[in-house]
Amino acid sequence: ALKEAVETADGKPHLFASGLPPVNGLDSELVFLFSSKKERLTNEKIDHRNFSSLNLVKKGDVIVEKIPGKEGEDGLNVYGKTIFSLSGGDIKHSPGKNTSLSPDGLRLTADISGNVIVEKDRLSIVPILHVEEVNYKTGNINFDGDVFVKGDVLEGFSVLSSENIFINGNAYGAALEAGRNIVVRNIFGKGKATVKAGGDIKATVTENATLEAGGSIIIYSNSYQSNLFSKDSIIVTGGKGTIVGGLACAQTAVKAKFIGSEGGTCTKIVLGLDYTVEKKISIIEARINGLKDKLAKKTDKEPGKYAAAMKQLTALKNLRALLFEKMQIARESNLTGRERVEVSDILFHDVHIIIGSAHFKAGTKIRSSKILLSKDGQEIVLTSLY
Repeated sequence: ALKEAVETADGKPHLFASGLPPVNGLDSELVFLFSSKKERLTNEKIDHRNFSSLNLVKKGDVIVEKIPGKEGEDGLNVYGKTIFSLSGGDIKHSPGKNTSLSPDGLRLTADISGNVIVEKDRLSIVPILHVEEVNYKTGNINFDGDVFVKGDVLEGFSVLSSENIFINGNAYGAALEAGRNIVVRNIFGKGKATVKAGGDIKATVTENATLEAGGSIIIYSNSYQSNLFSKDSIIVTGGKGTIVGGLACAQTAVKAKFIGSEGGTCTKIVLGLDYTVEKKISIIEARINGLKDKLAKKTDKEPGKYAAAMKQLTALKNLRALLFEKMQIARESNLTGRERVEVSDILFHDVHIIIGSAHFKAGTKIRSSKILLSKDGQEIVLTSLY
């Protein structure tokens, strides 16, 4: 090659010797599969209430996958000597609490459902979820374990738990559902909040909300214009201890300091009935009232719509009649003799009490009384509470 370059003398570069450059290795990588960022990047339309920065996983989920690195390839210099390549780095990772590493070390799997946290440089899963507040940052929560909320649950968001829900703040127009118990400071329903628990529900105040409990409902101060459904008892005896407006439906007992108000707010108490039937009737009543309002606004210029609405109204009334019949049978069959209403201070006028098939309406103020069914089950009787 040197002789050819001298002879040609063409001024062009000539290759006299060449080597082989080394190829450095690739580092191993860890891919975190529990992050929701992937969803955020790939979806054009996202309901941000359903986007969560929380690291929630289910039992059996692969939460980390390791991509092995690659060895480098050595090169040669122009003298034929080896140029050593740089090896790829290897990331070591070990299982934390409630996680398992596959035998080949490539997959980290969740042993339980829970929240992924970093603990001593390892990923662990805890079955208890702690959040500051339920909002657009956390998104809706659906967790297989206890949920602790330090602050509030904002309007339009939901918290679902297979176990217990503890909320140190307030729930504003939110949906809460727990397999066991729910404890919350105040429930401001704004007419759309639903709180459902397999066990007990405890709150200081509930306002314009619907509560359903497989156990008891315990309100420590005031229930205002709320629908309370309990398969055990409803107890509102702390603080002001008032039930004003709405419906209180319990299997065994309703206890409060005050029921109703000076202004005669219509308040309904139902005892000895599985609340699911009463709830259906309440929903139908609301639909009937809504249709009546619409019919009142109809004009002769809309005969077709008017006829359709009348047909729907008739169907709803027929369904209500059937449910009432079913409710009467359920009331009589579910009575245990322990059903009672206890008012330690005042039961105001326009409070309706239904126990079994018997009905009572308060016409005047009634003080410190126990209201229960007569021994023959035909009427409601009042006795002194003290």
